[in-house]
Amino acid sequence: MNVPTFPTKRKRLELSIAMKKAVCTYKKNHPQASQEAIAAVIQKQFSLDCAPGRATIGDILREEEKWLNVDNERSFRLKSVKHPELDKALLLWNNDKVAHNAPTSDELLIEQAKSFGEKLGIKDMKYSHGWLDKWKNRNGIKVHKSKNNGATTNRKRNVQQKR
Repeated sequence: MNVPTFPTKRKRLELSIAMKKAVCTYKKNHPQASQEAIAAVIQKQFSLDCAPGRATIGDILREEEKWLNVDNERSFRLKSVKHPELDKALLLWNNDKVAHNAPTSDELLIEQAKSFGEKLGIKDMKYSHGWLDKWKNRNGIKVHKSKNNGATTNRKRNVQQKR
């Protein structure tokens, strides 16, 4: 008895920003490479189960500049910040504190964010610890406990800012 075989649906392959950056870099270094060849290289380089589709490679290459200029390679999507001016102001304030070895804490960062938000006229913001954790992750900031006096100090994971 012949049982009809149905084609299996291809599994969706989500590429990280690092992978998209690798696609663009490879194409830049090998301008004659076909999209199929690039897909095969990416599959091998990142140990993927299957190669990205030709259309996916084409979509990535169409936005080459965008992917080459992204700093955070760990994530899979680019998300824009709701209030970039607040983000930047708090980052500059934090960098100044770090440069002067001034102690800071999550509470102090939230308090300062509220102050900047007020000055910028931001009314739809909840300055929660969840928001602060995401802000710190976005900007590569860790808050470490100091052993001597219980105060906290901020240290940057990546000292050199690319912004």
